[in-house]
Amino acid sequence: MHVVLVDNGRSNILESEEHRQILQCIRCGACMNTCPVYRRSGGHSYTYVIPGPIGVSLGMMHNPTFEYNNVSACSLCLSCDSVCPAKVAPGSQIYIWRQSLSQIGKADPLKREMSVGMDVLFEHPDLYQAALRMAPLANLVPESMTHFTRLNPWGIGHTKPEFAKKSFHQLWKEGKVDGMKHKKK
Repeated sequence: MHVVLVDNGRSNILESEEHRQILQCIRCGACMNTCPVYRRSGGHSYTYVIPGPIGVSLGMMHNPTFEYNNVSACSLCLSCDSVCPAKVAPGSQIYIWRQSLSQIGKADPLKREMSVGMDVLFEHPDLYQAALRMAPLANLVPESMTHFTRLNPWGIGHTKPEFAKKSFHQLWKEGKVDGMKHKKK
């Protein structure tokens, strides 16, 4: 009698307290069915053999320096967390992986600086309100200037989004959200 044990990286996953629950995955596909990114792009856009939210985490467990791009594809809506019958929480796992990108040397420095800027903006309400008032000025930027590969790779093949003339906060204060009138207290 021969007994062959295939570990397939499971011992490494078991060692990781943050990602150990990945081993509970029953490969039901619920996370893929609810994922807006997977539904829009399909499985071929992922680099790991298993697509979808659980595949992102499994890929990062096996080879993070190669699979790191997939964590940025997630919108972090966490709908996969709420439908997972095994309570693996694949979206939360992806969030944890995003936080560790700088440790493996794969964090995008521009995204990091943008996050720092957003922290400053959200901590200072007056600055935030000023930025909201200035945002519609971006509508004046010509469409041709938004299609650079280095500065804006998303802009290639996409039209420039238009900023709303009034912010959500302004519409809320006026009692108009999605065209519905709200009673003010």
